[in-house]
Amino acid sequence: MLHAARQLPSWLIFDVSQRMNPSADDTSPMELHQQVDVVSQSPDGERVVLSMVETRDWGTAGANLLDVQQKLYAYLDFVETGQIWTAYPAMRGKKVEFRLHARFAPTKFEDEFFTRAKKAFLDPLGIAWSAVLLGPHE
Repeated sequence: MLHAARQLPSWLIFDVSQRMNPSADDTSPMELHQQVDVVSQSPDGERVVLSMVETRDWGTAGANLLDVQQKLYAYLDFVETGQIWTAYPAMRGKKVEFRLHARFAPTKFEDEFFTRAKKAFLDPLGIAWSAVLLGPHE
């Protein structure tokens, strides 16, 4: 279930529908560090899913990792400060999952970063991690 944007603070939700086929001058949602791209509920209703979206090619040698790191810190802050429960009181008590939606498969650099970040930051907080490769029209 996706929450209607009119119910959310303007900084919280980002309409990714316009960004899935970006032109060269468009900003990837991943570059917008201080926003949560998409907030949804898992189909079973047990988790609140905070999705981050990367529309750019990953490049070489971890070219996008600084953006990913900054985005991850913003998501962690959103959860650790309790902003998530203030913005979504009906979700209080649900488990949290961070989900990456990417147009291109991550390289070994991103995979290594995600493995380390999960172990160092997400696992201790009980935050699940998943990644979804988006097709050309998703």
